Amino acid sequence: MTATAHAAVLDRLLGMLSTGAWATASPYLRRHAIEHAVEAGRADELLVDADFLVYADPYTLAPALDTGRSSAAVAAVAVYRASLGIHRFLTPDARRRLLTLDAVGYRLDGLAGALAEGLPAETLRPRWRTGSALNSALRDSSSGAGRSVAAITGAVVAGRPVLAAGSWNGRVNVWDLPTGRFVGRPLWGHDEVVNRIACVRSEGHCLAVSTEFSGAIQVWDLDDGTHVGQLPVAYSVPDVACTQVNGEPVAVTGGLSDDAVRVWSLRTLEQLGDPLPGGVSALACLTMDGEPMVVTAGSRTGGGLRCWNLRTREPWGDPLPCLPNVGVISCIEHLGRPLVVAGGGRALQIFDLCSGTLTHDLSTAHDDAVYAVDCVHVGGVPVAVTGSRDLTVRVWDLLTGKPFGAPLGRHSNDVIGVACAVIDGIAVAASSDRYGFMRVWTLGAGPVGSPVTGHAVQMLRTVRVVAHGRFDGTPVALSGGGDGTLRVWDLATGRQIDRTVNGGRWGIDALAVIDIDEEPHVLGTGLRHRLTAGLPEQQALSPDSGGAGFESLALSRMDGRSIAVTSGRSGHIHFTDLVSGAVRSATTDADTVKAVCCTVVAETATAVTCHANGEIRLWDVVAAQQIGAPLTGHTQAATAVACTVLSGTPVAVTASEDATLRVWDLLRRQQSGPPLIGHTRAVNTVACAQYDGRTLAFSSGDDGALRTWDLALGRCVDEWPVARIVTALTVVPGTPGSLIVGIGDEVAVFDVPRRLTGPSSNGSGR
Repeated sequence: MTATAHAAVLDRLLGMLSTGAWATASPYLRRHAIEHAVEAGRADELLVDADFLVYADPYTLAPALDTGRSSAAVAAVAVYRASLGIHRFLTPDARRRLLTLDAVGYRLDGLAGALAEGLPAETLRPRWRTGSALNSALRDSSSGAGRSVAAITGAVVAGRPVLAAGSWNGRVNVWDLPTGRFVGRPLWGHDEVVNRIACVRSEGHCLAVSTEFSGAIQVWDLDDGTHVGQLPVAYSVPDVACTQVNGEPVAVTGGLSDDAVRVWSLRTLEQLGDPLPGGVSALACLTMDGEPMVVTAGSRTGGGLRCWNLRTREPWGDPLPCLPNVGVISCIEHLGRPLVVAGGGRALQIFDLCSGTLTHDLSTAHDDAVYAVDCVHVGGVPVAVTGSRDLTVRVWDLLTGKPFGAPLGRHSNDVIGVACAVIDGIAVAASSDRYGFMRVWTLGAGPVGSPVTGHAVQMLRTVRVVAHGRFDGTPVALSGGGDGTLRVWDLATGRQIDRTVNGGRWGIDALAVIDIDEEPHVLGTGLRHRLTAGLPEQQALSPDSGGAGFESLALSRMDGRSIAVTSGRSGHIHFTDLVSGAVRSATTDADTVKAVCCTVVAETATAVTCHANGEIRLWDVVAAQQIGAPLTGHTQAATAVACTVLSGTPVAVTASEDATLRVWDLLRRQQSGPPLIGHTRAVNTVACAQYDGRTLAFSSGDDGALRTWDLALGRCVDEWPVARIVTALTVVPGTPGSLIVGIGDEVAVFDVPRRLTGPSSNGSGR
């Protein structure tokens, strides 16, 4: 069909829609309208339609996202791609919510508003969020369909760019880059982790070679999805690369144990010729002047970089001095000159093989060990993409030795695989981490929106606790992170206020705000300072109250007394008078205290503690004594607690790693009703509030679902798929009320419909 014909079909299809009727559109329209729009050169018309993004089939929409041209379309594409790997598995309602949250993160108010128009009236609505992890270069993401992806490489199967991924469970998967679909079934053949994988095309088929630590090397035909055979290797192979020699597909393996580089025929599965000398820790293949070459490095090669002609078996040039601990190598040809990138430790070195020179020596390319590297051209510039134990993916200009733009982003664990490819002329890079997540990046992508930078992204859950208060009369949100910082945000706009306060090298696990001498003070792990302009120097709490050691904190205010209740891994509980500084302590035979919350029960200031053994305990704050026997019911660690009033009775709502919430009658000291079930993984945090006469609880955790519970009904009444681990929640009363949420390394504020009122009390702790 011609472009004109596709345009006519598109007009006819769109004419069948009533205004805003994508919700009732036929499956054909949802799936194929974008394909006709692309062929007609009119993709932008659909990409800027918020409702179309909600209801379109993600698998047919994904390949069309590169065709966006207008600034509005490019912005919409960035928002969609921020969670594309998750959109494929969501309902339209859940997809709308996640798209709205990501549009808010990019500060794209128009798109966010259009998406929010379709939300139910009674649901939470995102007001703002930080966007430390948002990056318009991200084009796709996917779980590795295995316990963890250990190796990836780019390839072409049936004319389409794919990723071949090896995992810790011994599987090899093929992932179609344009659509994000897995191709065929997983390939089984390894008994342990697949640590390296390489591909070569031969006679119209893509052959993949995968290795495991024990030395087994399997050969696969990715076009047919069949197992070709196993190479007869009986030693550990640290690296493998593929090329063609005299028209025959070969695999080149390096071994440290046998001090040899071996070449294997992928047709006969036999070794070709005698091995080349030298123990090798890393190698890569390239073509120079039509000759198949292999570049090797390893401690047993004298610490040098060597190049061999695979056809003649002769060395090419003299060894080049290089890093003594090279672990990864990649090659690329630029204007007829072969360039080699070698990574070892935190360093990268760039070599020009023709001149035999080290052109750039980047001693601190990363903050930790470099685990992966691959090369590609971006707009005619040769670049190297590197992954590291510092969780980052970085791009380097091989001609200048300087960064090629900003880092692509951070993973949540070590980046152990990188592979480059080209999709319809667009250079992309894929990265994988030990958690099994793969991300695909567009190289050279321009910025979109104006995301607000928040806490530093780290391997550990970054935003550990949130709170609220007032800063010079302005309502603010506070967040404490694993990066050791306390940050203060304008509750209405998300603007960061004043400077960041350092709360200690081990991070901030607990926060609370209280008035002392008519001034608001922030209390938390390793810090105590007034919440006023300038944020004066911090003053640590008394060492007896835990200092930097406590992980749980709550405040009790009764009869003019303000007492901080703190605890941590020791299981000791400390009661500190914030005016006199007097400290009383209690010892418990229970396990680590995970969280604490304070309330009033029968005119007694009471603390409720959650323990790692699942127990819930009550404490008289003034007497510093336990009240009654422990409350039991959770089958795993109790992780969070919030207190409120339900039908006139003081209650505590506790969360647990057993994926449940439980409501406890604090007067009778017993569970009230059955557990609240709905979360699918550990629940990390809970907060409570009164809402139009209803008592609500908000909860979330490792399943990335933010749930709202009506405690009187005992059921979930709303769910937001934030799609990332949620680590902290707190409620801010008001009209509308606000919910401050710690989502991984981000901070978000949601509007709660209508008015939130007390009484409620939210504890602090992981």
